[in-house]
Order: sequence, then structure tokens, then C-alpha cells
Amino acid sequence: MHRNILTEVYGRLDKTTPLKSNCGLLCQARCCQGDDAGMWLLPGERELLHGQEGYRFLTEEDGDILLCNNHCQRDMRPFACRIFPLFPLVRLSDEGKFTIDIIYDPRASSICPLAEADYPLRSMFRYLIHHATTYMLRDPELAKWWLEHSSYLEALMDIQSYQ
Repeated sequence: MHRNILTEVYGRLDKTTPLKSNCGLLCQARCCQGDDAGMWLLPGERELLHGQEGYRFLTEEDGDILLCNNHCQRDMRPFACRIFPLFPLVRLSDEGKFTIDIIYDPRASSICPLAEADYPLRSMFRYLIHHATTYMLRDPELAKWWLEHSSYLEALMDIQSYQ
């Protein structure tokens, strides 16, 4: 089931970018340089991306992480790469409904000039991220992943605000 959801989501985000121009020209594509930081993978993405050239996978206690060597098939990049430098922060309201806030990923601030300068990103880019996340929240395992990882990022933002 994850494969179908992820394939659908990939298609929805395949042609959108944060800016009308190539944002990689601002920073020599720092986010695609390949390093040991990696990108979080959604449940099912490891299986979907397994065998793609240029990818290595790590398994951490909170899930899988993808490491790349900066050469990927653009149409087979993970969700986290497709939405960078943003992150859909998912919360559960008191009424039991999901809320989604599209934020700059606090981990992006050290490498992405868009996050550093709080650039006005394309509204369609934000909309498609929100729409894709809403679609994924229909799946209980994906919903659990979003809530857990959103909680982690909120804690990280709290720590950063004290520094």
C-alpha cells in the first residue's frame, strides 16, 4: 500500500520546485552534494528506492535514512528531497483532526540559502506539499511517522530557540 501512496505523491510533486528558477544556482546545490547527514525516509521509501544507483541506506532507531552520492535519478528521489527546505509539521488537534503547517525545516538553515533568508517560496510548492501530506495521512503508519517526526522537529526548534 505504501508503494501506491508514495508513487502517487512522487507524481504530484514531480514538476514543482521551491522557486520558478533553479534554486541550486544560489548555493551550488549544497543540498545535493551528498554527505553523511542523509534524509529521513517515509515508511516504504527504502523498498521503493532500493536498487537505485547512488543511494546508501542507514537504519536508525527512529527509521531509515538515505545517503546519496549527489547523483540520483531526479524522478526517484525521496519525499524529503522533493520538499526541501520545507517540512510539513503535523499535529493532532484536541478534536482528533490533523493540522499541517508547512515550515522551513530547522535542519536546513545551515545549508540552504532559502531557509537562511526566509525566501518567499512559490505558493504552489507549499500547496502541493500540504496536499501530498494530507493524502499520506490517510495511512495509519504514515500518519504515525509524521506525528513522531514532527514532534522531534518541534523539540529541535525549542532547543534552537534557547541558543
